[in-house]
Amino acid sequence: QLWRFHFHYHEFLLDVVKSALDNDDVQAVAEIWDFVATWIAEHPSVVPDSVDDPWHPFCISRRLPVWISIWMVAPPADVLQARILTSLLQQTLVLNDNMEWDLGGNHLLENLRALALVAAFVSGNVGDAFRKRVENFLPGELASQILEHGEHFERSPMYHAIMLEAILDIRDAFGTISPRVSRQCRDVAIPMAMFLEAILHPDRDIPLLGDSALRSSA
Repeated sequence: QLWRFHFHYHEFLLDVVKSALDNDDVQAVAEIWDFVATWIAEHPSVVPDSVDDPWHPFCISRRLPVWISIWMVAPPADVLQARILTSLLQQTLVLNDNMEWDLGGNHLLENLRALALVAAFVSGNVGDAFRKRVENFLPGELASQILEHGEHFERSPMYHAIMLEAILDIRDAFGTISPRVSRQCRDVAIPMAMFLEAILHPDRDIPLLGDSALRSSA
């Protein structure tokens, strides 16, 4: 299931779009959004009381930041924008109703990162609702998950690095729409970054402790 999850994250598209932009490859960008449109068509909205892999809240949490990041640097053609935005909002609503309170930890921070990025991406009342959701729950999660010396409480160097990235993403996304939360993320990220720097091996890789793996093999 974890292997299937990775396909539904769509994070491999970030490498594709980087290569496309580096090479000014307009066709490759179009093919990225054609892939997204095909995924939408082949994975219709989740049936109530049944969450399969594509619509699992963790997959949604990892996928939405990818779509938004690519949209910001290489938006889809006008003909696809409404379809993709509709799916993005549908997924966000499913995520909002199915946050991973049962697992907590890094899963919950991933949920909140996705909601934060959508809140910054979508204007109006919809974006405001997701922003308030993050404002209500993120400060408490930061207080409970980030320990005194900056380490993430799961004590996995890999998850620590991923959670640092998530908190920095929220910091940046909330810079203008929620300065208070953005500052909280900044203040937490500083000791987290110092802790990560302190535990890196001389080759700059993380120690493989606590369910850690290198990104290239994760």
